[in-house]
Amino acid sequence: MPIPTYFFKSLESIYYFRMRVPTDLRPFFNGIELKRSLRTKSKTVALRRCRQYVVASEQVFETIRLSHFKAELTGTSLTQTSALYDSEQKNFHRYIRDV
Repeated sequence: MPIPTYFFKSLESIYYFRMRVPTDLRPFFNGIELKRSLRTKSKTVALRRCRQYVVASEQVFETIRLSHFKAELTGTSLTQTSALYDSEQKNFHRYIRDV
């Protein structure tokens, strides 16, 4: 099984999750990538957690895209929908901490 590109090991042998934020969603995030420690030295545990992070981040990306699309359809300004973006980003970071 090939090692995913969003999975890496630090010099201290701790595994990390790192995923680039899609270009169209960067205005809604702080930075161009999501990076979190997987808090383990076990490759098996780290791969499992990494897959969970990938799923969670993809869900957040799609939720933001969908809400942005709905805002465009209804003529709602981005400032009115920014609360949703902030909420989704907080939910993602809360989920990442809990895994």
